[in-house]
Amino acid sequence: EVDFVKADFMKFQEPPEKYDLLICSQVVEHVDDPGGFVKKLIEAARTSIISVPYQWNDKNCKACHHKSNYITLEMIANWAAPYKHDHHFIVQDNNAKRVILVFHHE
Repeated sequence: EVDFVKADFMKFQEPPEKYDLLICSQVVEHVDDPGGFVKKLIEAARTSIISVPYQWNDKNCKACHHKSNYITLEMIANWAAPYKHDHHFIVQDNNAKRVILVFHHE
């Protein structure tokens, strides 16, 4: 069974039981509070897969609408603290790199 919820994630009250899997792709860089957002993602599910642009030199990109720029693994680790990722993968598509992180949280 798959449940669909459309809501402001920062205001959303998760059910008492964690989700099995949460996937967040290319969203974190657009939010005002990436640390709060990432922690809430991790806490909402047993397994969270989070993808963000990796080291994009996009500070002057008006079309990107990114609120976080030149994201590094250290930045993500700070956002996620005290949680640590179990795996990360850096993938490249043409000239753009993305980092995919996997967090397990029971």
